[in-house]
Amino acid sequence: MPGLLEIYKSVFKDNRKLPHRLALRLITRTLLFSALITLIIVSLELYTEFSHDKSIVEAHLKQIERTAIKSITQSLWNMDPLQLKLQMEGILSEPDIVYIEIREINRTPRFTVGIKHQTPHVSTEFPLIYEQQIEDVNANKTYVMPMVLGNLYVEASLDTAFQQTKDRVALLLVAQTLKTLLVSIFIFFLFYNLVGRHLSVMADYARALNIDKLEEPLRLHRSELSAGTDELDDVVIAFNEMLSGLKQATLENQQLNAELERRVRDRTTQLEVTNAELEAFSYSVSHDLRAPLRHISGFMDLLKQRSNALLDEKGQHYIKVIEKSAQEMEQLIDHLLNFSRMGKTEMKMIPLKMEWIVKDVLNNFQQEQEGRHIEWKISPLPEVRGDRLMITQVWVNLISNALKYTSHRVHAVIEIGCFRQDNETVFYIKDNGAGFDMRYVDKLFGVFQRLHNATEFEGTGIGLANVRRIIHRHGGEIRAEGIVDQGATFYFTLGTNC
Repeated sequence: MPGLLEIYKSVFKDNRKLPHRLALRLITRTLLFSALITLIIVSLELYTEFSHDKSIVEAHLKQIERTAIKSITQSLWNMDPLQLKLQMEGILSEPDIVYIEIREINRTPRFTVGIKHQTPHVSTEFPLIYEQQIEDVNANKTYVMPMVLGNLYVEASLDTAFQQTKDRVALLLVAQTLKTLLVSIFIFFLFYNLVGRHLSVMADYARALNIDKLEEPLRLHRSELSAGTDELDDVVIAFNEMLSGLKQATLENQQLNAELERRVRDRTTQLEVTNAELEAFSYSVSHDLRAPLRHISGFMDLLKQRSNALLDEKGQHYIKVIEKSAQEMEQLIDHLLNFSRMGKTEMKMIPLKMEWIVKDVLNNFQQEQEGRHIEWKISPLPEVRGDRLMITQVWVNLISNALKYTSHRVHAVIEIGCFRQDNETVFYIKDNGAGFDMRYVDKLFGVFQRLHNATEFEGTGIGLANVRRIIHRHGGEIRAEGIVDQGATFYFTLGTNC
């Protein structure tokens, strides 16, 4: 068992707060409980002792009846005041007797000795009966005739009993308190030796535990008296089993992390190769495809100038189809190059008033709105952070699509607004146009993916793919909902950082 000095240093000089130490909490509760038990035991002992002292006083009173009543009755019958006084003073000299009174039958005091007590006392009253003997000469008999002369009233003080009780209170309280304190201290040191110091070892071990170094198991240094398996041993065994499981899980986690890092490196390499191929493709598109396209357009102009008069109406129609296809091809190449550059362009994040950007984009579509009945519903839009050119391009593509796919409506309705959801601002644009089949919604944002015929609605199939790339670069998401021939709604966010 460790010495008192060692326990003192370990417990009372710990830098943690004392009220939270188990041993101190244990001794505090032990003291409180022992104090309550001590109070009850002392009270019972005092009550028993006081009752015993009181019974002694009452026994003195009963002894007066046996020793003095007969003589006092005789003196009272003889009307001998001097003798009565001597007898009453003799009784008064007995322990605890403080007052004696001889009363008439009607309870009127006749003779008194002593002082009537005001403090707690016990009293008793004895009848004074004189047995007068009467002789019957004729019958030659003697008769006894009892005659009540009065009553003897005696008071005995309980002051002595109370004083003895007070003396016992101090003695009992000191003895019981000392016993309780010694028992509590013994329990305290016993608990510390058997449990407390081992819990401290466990806590220090847990605080010093290194996830990368789990070779050393938890061990408790216990005396031979503590040999055997108890709750502490169960805790140590369970703790070491948990460490073994943790060590195994750590090894598996390290292996998984290594595998994940390898896959990330492989995937990064693949992405780098893919990006390089895309850049090469973009370069090829911008240079190799544009040159033949310019040749086609140039020779078509020469053909029109030299042979336009010689061609019939069908021949001139063919030339127009070729010119239009060349223009569409050039537009497709431009959009494809923009889509490629959009993934590499450096973003300049600045505060943007979304409402102003939408109004500027609408002003650029005045020509597309001429001759149409379009109802615009635009709600107030908040300020965000983003790249101005990219966000403008998002609204250009979304508003352009809304105008395009409502072109067959006599009364077109286009709504632009926003709402809060999951601590983000969600922007949306809704129209009552052609809509789309939700079964093909996954194809909506793919490159060259179109859900409508090119003869019905013109386009290259790159606009929405470009929108999704811009939104993703801002850390946001975009989704769409639609019903065929009833309209479509596009929702997008710009991420929490925007």
